[in-house]
Amino acid sequence: MARLRGAGQGSGIAIGTTALVRNTFGVPVPPSIPPSITKVIASRRYSEPLSVILVAEDYLHALAVANTIRWGEVAGIVAQTPASNLPPSTLPAVVGVFGVMDRVQDDQLLLLDASNGVVLLDPDPIEIAHYQAEHERLAPRQRIFLEEQHLPVKTTDGKPIQVIAQVAY
Repeated sequence: MARLRGAGQGSGIAIGTTALVRNTFGVPVPPSIPPSITKVIASRRYSEPLSVILVAEDYLHALAVANTIRWGEVAGIVAQTPASNLPPSTLPAVVGVFGVMDRVQDDQLLLLDASNGVVLLDPDPIEIAHYQAEHERLAPRQRIFLEEQHLPVKTTDGKPIQVIAQVAY
């Protein structure tokens, strides 16, 4: 896993598969569907929209291409060049991530945190959970407490009972 830094634009965290926006004579070219996604769509196991993170040299090029993606839902943008006076967008973005076009390939898992300006390339599930716990300030005690509320309830003599509401006085 690689951790890259840049300047966050907007707020929020997004995770998805990468799609590189390449330029041909200065014109951004929308990314095509990765072969692995084509196989999933062909096998009809594609039940919900695929989250896509656009990776581009220029933020404005990625923003222009974002509305043309029909095979997935654009969840965020990572751009190589720093920019100033960017137009507002509802998408979380990290800009000024130098060398990102050389390090990222199509169809890689990527997590971006626009609030902190962090990009994680190919995080495994444990790293995603650690990142989420670290930045949402989740304590293990709180998570266990939330899970215990949904366990079946038994009386002291072992008989199961149905709990409709938790009452405190």
